[in-house]
Amino acid sequence: MVVVNIAKDEQTEKATPRKREESRKDGKVLKSKEFNTLMSFAAFFICVVFLAKKGVMIFLTMMQTGLEMIKMEAGPKEIFIKLTIIGAPAFFSVWILVTGLTFIGYVMQTGFLFSPKVIQPKFSNINPANYFKNIFNLKKSGFELFKNLAMFGVMGAVTYNVFVTSETKIQGALFSTWVDSISIFDNMMTEFVIKIGIVFVLLGILDYFYQKYEYEQSLKMKKQEVKDENKDQQGNPEVKNQQRMARRRIMEKQVKQIVQDAQMVIVNPTHYAIVVRYKKKKGDSVPRVTLKGIDEKALIIKEIAKENKIPIVENKMLARKIYAEIKEDDYISEEMYEVIGKILAKLVRENKTKIDTI
Repeated sequence: MVVVNIAKDEQTEKATPRKREESRKDGKVLKSKEFNTLMSFAAFFICVVFLAKKGVMIFLTMMQTGLEMIKMEAGPKEIFIKLTIIGAPAFFSVWILVTGLTFIGYVMQTGFLFSPKVIQPKFSNINPANYFKNIFNLKKSGFELFKNLAMFGVMGAVTYNVFVTSETKIQGALFSTWVDSISIFDNMMTEFVIKIGIVFVLLGILDYFYQKYEYEQSLKMKKQEVKDENKDQQGNPEVKNQQRMARRRIMEKQVKQIVQDAQMVIVNPTHYAIVVRYKKKKGDSVPRVTLKGIDEKALIIKEIAKENKIPIVENKMLARKIYAEIKEDDYISEEMYEVIGKILAKLVRENKTKIDTI
């Protein structure tokens, strides 16, 4: 019996679109730290592979310029300004590249998200109980530990493979010219960065799918929560019925005032209802369409017309034509004069309606 109650309380249902939207507004989105690290490393890779030689040349230029200015007895301020002019463009280029790729990595995961709720102070953020709960979350901590150990282990193996086993290359670089030494170390760094990059890509993919799994688990809902949400969105049937009845009463009151003042109602016979008034004392030079309705509104018009003994004329084609072509409170068009006139004349002869005269 206890097991059944626990099962009912479990979060087994996938998150609804509404739950996902609320979670996003709270700043809770799918994020992988390793994916952002991967994007930062991509910037570092570009710098090493494509800009390393240029960076070394800029560094050597700065050293040479500094030594020449010292020989010319230039002041510290002048030397600083000159070296800044030489090195600043390269520094800011690297900074923009790293920052830009990191930002792109963030946007790729979360989109352009700004949630004011994230920066609002919350007691839960400083609650020691939550802090220790996160520390002793064995599942989460275990994965992070495995990930970090794997990362350091593989990085150590790659470092050993590239540098320790390249003792001959390093010794050759120490006894070579500046240009040859730079070329040797540049090749070694490129090899190192490529191999480390492969490791980061694999770890980034692994972490992304793990974080996605954890994120989906955290969003899961209880069956009762899903039912309550559906009830909120679709509305309580009783409340919806009360609202519909209230709207109907308002509509009936508005329709009644217009229908009571009409000469006839033209129907098709079920879906369309057209209220026609022709009273010269009220300025009607020709018959006027005072109200139109379809479906429920048409039924209300017919009910009120019957209650007030307003003649109901069934003419399917005419009802549809008037509904499509004539706006409410507009006169009928000239092409309808004859057919409307004949209908009104017949109703007057049968004493079913009256047309006042001035």
